[in-house]
Amino acid sequence: MGKYAIIVLGPAGSGKTTFCDTLQQSYSKKPSSGRYYTRTTHIVNLDPAAEDLPYEVSLDIRSECSSEEVQEMHNLGPNGALVHCLESLFMRDSTSWFSRNFGQFEDDFVIFDFPGQIELISQIPIVPELIRKLTSEAAYKVVVCFLLDAQTVVTDRNKYISACMCALSAMTAIEAPFISLLTKTDLLSREMMYGTEENHSQDSDDNENLKTLPTDALHTELEMEDYSRIFHSYLSCNFDDITASSAIKQGVPEARKKRFLRYTALTEKLCQVISDFSLVSFIPWSVHDEDSQMKVTDFLDHLLQFGEDEEVHEMESSSA
Repeated sequence: MGKYAIIVLGPAGSGKTTFCDTLQQSYSKKPSSGRYYTRTTHIVNLDPAAEDLPYEVSLDIRSECSSEEVQEMHNLGPNGALVHCLESLFMRDSTSWFSRNFGQFEDDFVIFDFPGQIELISQIPIVPELIRKLTSEAAYKVVVCFLLDAQTVVTDRNKYISACMCALSAMTAIEAPFISLLTKTDLLSREMMYGTEENHSQDSDDNENLKTLPTDALHTELEMEDYSRIFHSYLSCNFDDITASSAIKQGVPEARKKRFLRYTALTEKLCQVISDFSLVSFIPWSVHDEDSQMKVTDFLDHLLQFGEDEEVHEMESSSA
């Protein structure tokens, strides 16, 4: 079958562990609609402070080092202990732990469940080092899944821009195929984003760009075109009006209005980077939506080129 690895990243609370568990269950299902999904899957837990994991762990960092023990031994905080554990396995200990454990996953799917600290991507090259070991030393095909909580990203303009820049930073730091997912989309509704039927027809400066949906469709879940409409409105809005409105509502003194103007200019430039280069896009995913799960598994197989190394068996033609 070949060697394939999926590295799951994202902030704390974005649903990485649930995603790993659901992905493993999806790969254990029988083939449907002529598509091949069934495969042997292993999950590697790389969070030394993890508790009560829902899936069966094939390889666990907690068997090598404990976050609590490292904190006591080196007088570190939780984040420092986490970084110390991962550095000791992937950067200081260059061969033993990796070579000792990954030989058992011959021709299997391996899913890496990473902790949510952004330092692992922005400050320390732990993820790139793992990818280098997987690709060069073990001949794995690797794809990175970057997860973000849809409730945080979709419902706020500034948080959406911040999420795009975070995903873009991770993408540029990691030399591997990359996919960004919005998780927990089942907790969003059109009514939440576009307003209730009572206020849908009322004028509101904050929702002016979003109120383009018929009221009879407000009680359904968001679809792909809804996400596109919302994100487009976030990137193409009038930031001068938004900044002035925020300054008035918050009672900002006159001396601080220059800072608001600089903030507006910076935000506008960031939006131009996001929209002009079109490097960041999000795919909705929900643990309760099997269609979204199948779309993501199909996309992952495409990025991994899954099955392309398999031998082609030609059917023997029988003569009449």
